[in-house]
Amino acid sequence: MDDYIKREQALKLIESGGTWGWSKNALYDEMKNLPAADVAPVLHAKWENCDWVEPYYHGCGTIRIPNAGMKCTNCVHVFKKDLLWKDNYCPNCGAKMDLKEDK
Repeated sequence: MDDYIKREQALKLIESGGTWGWSKNALYDEMKNLPAADVAPVLHAKWENCDWVEPYYHGCGTIRIPNAGMKCTNCVHVFKKDLLWKDNYCPNCGAKMDLKEDK
């Protein structure tokens, strides 16, 4: 896994080199000692309409409700549209819903 540093910390370190600046080795050593930032890769997906399936409580089988669900294209997890309170990310995998619709 790659290590990432905060841009502000790196810029402050470079600016603190004074009027004569840092030597390459000194700057390299100082940059190496900066703490790593806590980052995660961004997943991208989109919502797709799908059927919602729920158990039939008065007997065996299931009830299929057409177009009542939303499916994440990254993790393929289905959510009921009525219960999906925030639709710009997937609550299951955290994917950002910013892919374009197929037309």
